[in-house]
Amino acid sequence: MALIRRRWVAAAGLVLAGATAAVVFWPSPEQYTDRHRTRICALPGRIAPAIKEVLSSEQRGDSGFVLVAETPGELVFESPKAVMKFTIGAGPFGCKTLTVETRIQVIAAYWRLVRPAKSLLRRIWLDAVRRRAEAK
Repeated sequence: MALIRRRWVAAAGLVLAGATAAVVFWPSPEQYTDRHRTRICALPGRIAPAIKEVLSSEQRGDSGFVLVAETPGELVFESPKAVMKFTIGAGPFGCKTLTVETRIQVIAAYWRLVRPAKSLLRRIWLDAVRRRAEAK
């Protein structure tokens, strides 16, 4: 009975006063992906600079995304907790499709809590990139 109780306590991530030698179990981080896209009617040469401008001006300094790779049609940013890839693809009516894919490795409960805010932030960034690229 004591062995079963210790296993349950360990699996629940709790340490009870009466459970000696209980090992606290925290779930291992899992990788999650979040994708958003928008249509931009601007020249492809204007989109990449707009992405860099938005990320540099709208970050508050705590997210720490750094440009790690840039190829024609793709920019990859990295932070200690996540990787964000912007892809510029062909779209309808001569426009381009800008897709942002974020990969983050966190515990599921944390991701369920922060995902709505992170998704909103990505959509705001895409909208700002679209406005800046089309305005130039």
